[in-house]
Amino acid sequence: MLSEPFKYIYFKKTKDSEGKERIRTYTLLSYETHKRNLREARDLYAKVLTMDPANPQAMLGMGNISLMAGMTLRTKGQVIRVRLVIEDKLSDRDKKILRKRKLLLDRRLGNSLAAAARKFNAVLNLNPRNASAHLGKAMAVALGLVGSDDDDTRATDPPDWKRAESMFAEIDDNDLHTPYNRSVFYVWYGFVFEQMGRSTSARTLYARASQLEEPYNWGAWAMEREEDLYLEEILEAEKAQAREKEEGKK
Repeated sequence: MLSEPFKYIYFKKTKDSEGKERIRTYTLLSYETHKRNLREARDLYAKVLTMDPANPQAMLGMGNISLMAGMTLRTKGQVIRVRLVIEDKLSDRDKKILRKRKLLLDRRLGNSLAAAARKFNAVLNLNPRNASAHLGKAMAVALGLVGSDDDDTRATDPPDWKRAESMFAEIDDNDLHTPYNRSVFYVWYGFVFEQMGRSTSARTLYARASQLEEPYNWGAWAMEREEDLYLEEILEAEKAQAREKEEGKK
């Protein structure tokens, strides 16, 4: 999602069926773009980092996996939060269980986002202008990272949207884009604006993402969100007109 697919080639001595030593070439490919591949990808990156601890692609890959885990945990936490609000028939015991589960999810989320940030910081120590690492850190903040070592406060709900916005703005101002993360950047920047209630800015960024033709394109999702926001704006305008008419009758 954040980094260009890469190939890592290494050599290993093995013995053939006759007991003779051979040099066998192994090629590892990054492929964490689908959730079903995350475990294999994590093992792959760990193997690369064992042989080459400063490999930036592998560090980005590990950070990306932690970030994707964070997305899943954030979604699960939001589902619980909504249940606590809308399900009025929940018993006190059920509410207590859900709140405890939400707390545990928040701790896991904080740990996952902190792990991602550590990998992205390691990449930035090697290359301060690495676009994917900057984007990964901004996404971690948009998911709730607060940068604390305390497990209970590593992630906040809701996230610090102003801090996230400033990080995305800095990326944009410094042109830290690559062909492999530009659509991801526009989608997440738009998502931050949407959460802040700035639907016009969000729609503009979603439109940019939907127009791009590149790997890892989130264009379809962006187009859907752009249309949803447009419809919401129309509905709000119609409601406002209806209220004005009602007030005029009075």
